[in-house]
Amino acid sequence: MFRLLLVAGGIAWILWAVAEAAPSPAPEGSPAPSAASEKAAGEPKAEPTADAPPLAVTEADAGKTLAVVVGRRIEIRLAGNPTTGYSWMLKSVKGDAVRSLGEPRYVPTPAPERMVGTGGMFVFSLAAEKPGKAEVTLAYRRPWEKESPDDKTFAVTFDCQPDPTAERVKALKADLSQFLLSLKYTGPEALKIRHLFLSGRLIKMRIDPRQDRAVNLSDEEAGQIIDYLAAEGFLDRAVSDSEARPQGIRLSVGAGGAIAFTEDLGWGPEMLKRLDGLRAVLKGDAAKAMDEFLAGLSDYRKKWDAEAAAPAPKD
Repeated sequence: MFRLLLVAGGIAWILWAVAEAAPSPAPEGSPAPSAASEKAAGEPKAEPTADAPPLAVTEADAGKTLAVVVGRRIEIRLAGNPTTGYSWMLKSVKGDAVRSLGEPRYVPTPAPERMVGTGGMFVFSLAAEKPGKAEVTLAYRRPWEKESPDDKTFAVTFDCQPDPTAERVKALKADLSQFLLSLKYTGPEALKIRHLFLSGRLIKMRIDPRQDRAVNLSDEEAGQIIDYLAAEGFLDRAVSDSEARPQGIRLSVGAGGAIAFTEDLGWGPEMLKRLDGLRAVLKGDAAKAMDEFLAGLSDYRKKWDAEAAAPAPKD
């Protein structure tokens, strides 16, 4: 457990960042302009924001209520095997806060040549249309067996909210000396650095130097990071808390002991793009610490680059 003591104008703020001791870590991707600045002064934008990564929803999210910003695209990915005759289908959408963007697409799992029937993923695309809640239910069934019960169903509720970027930028910039950014790895791999803190000049931290790094920022550097996170879209997607995935990197920011925004960046090439984008705005000791954090992911970068360059399997 890390205790952060924030001191400003004689007022002490206490923040707690929780992490389990190694080797069992605690739970818990290129930059693009978002529509945040366009929406802050007017009505929420109903069309899906093409340059923002979609909210990724998987079978692990069944039964949950997920927060999503109006205008953001949503992707639900469920495993299935159409060679059995079964397919995932959109069964119902209760509420008008989200809408379907068309028929699902099927992405087969890469397999050796001539091997068939390996299955793949059904991908449903939706968009957060307006503030409010909507429950989406999908069914796994054979299309021609209309009277038969579904083999299985998947349901998730979306809580669509207006874009909060402008308000969050204002809150984070209220006292740049108490800004805090955390990058935390969760998973089984023995990375050299599991937790990186970039913090305002008045934050003093006690860390485990064997697996953590902490760097203090100038007010100017903290402000540049906040501006980047707003333009990149983090500040409209982040939530106050979320359940950590078994493996991945979580990005969190806070200030003054009272504000905290979090997004799970996942685990894969998109996560690396997000980290590379953040690295591009850092300088000095913060850049060096980020380079050290990214160096621990170099083997995965090579692996993911090789997979992306590999020829697509033949049908």
